[in-house]
Formats: sequence, structure tokens, C-alpha cells
Amino acid sequence: MLSLIGPVISGIFGMGKSYMEERKEVKAAKHKQVIKKIESVDNWEQSNIEGGLQSWKDEFLTFVAMSPIIMVFIPYTKEYAIDGFTVLSDTALIPEWYLYLVSAVFASGLGVKSLVGTIKRLKK
Repeated sequence: MLSLIGPVISGIFGMGKSYMEERKEVKAAKHKQVIKKIESVDNWEQSNIEGGLQSWKDEFLTFVAMSPIIMVFIPYTKEYAIDGFTVLSDTALIPEWYLYLVSAVFASGLGVKSLVGTIKRLKK
């Protein structure tokens, strides 16, 4: 009888050991996925910074964004700027897809990862 208990106990411990090894492998795989995701975000930011060094896109987007504000202070362009802000404030006149498109262009051009949540909050 004792000769049977040894292999049974050995089998149980072997199953427990293999379970723990599999669990350790799963944790390691999940850890690798997290590291890979962090590295991809870092790579995106780095490539955006490097691309911005040779690009004038962010300066152009800044100029486009600031132009209406500057126009408000110039007497002969003030009414055009105010009319533009009036149209933009009425979100019923602007298609939602266009707001997302403009947001995506500015977000990628200026290195911001997400403006979609902000746009959704503003529309409410």
C-alpha cells in the first residue's frame, strides 16, 4: 500500500509543479505584452519628435489655430472671425465626422495621442 502512495503523491506534486510553471509562463507572456505596448508608445512618440524636427506641419497647424484669435483684434477681419466662431459653435451645422477629422489632424500634427474623448465631452 505504501508503495502506491509514493507515486500518487509524486504525481500530485508533479501536476502542481507543472501548473505553477504554466502560470509563471502566462505571467511572463503578459509582462512581455505590457512591455511591448509601452515600447510601441515610446517609439511612436520618438518618431513623432524626430519627424517634427524636419517638418513645418506643427508650425502651420499652430498658425491655422491661432489665426482666428489674431483676426479678432484686426478691425477689418474681426467680423469674419466672429462669423467663423459663430458657425463653429453651432455643432448642428458641422458634421461630426469633420470634427473628428480635424481633431485627428491636429492631434497627430502636434503629437497629442487622443482628442476624441475631449470632443465627445464638448459635444454633450
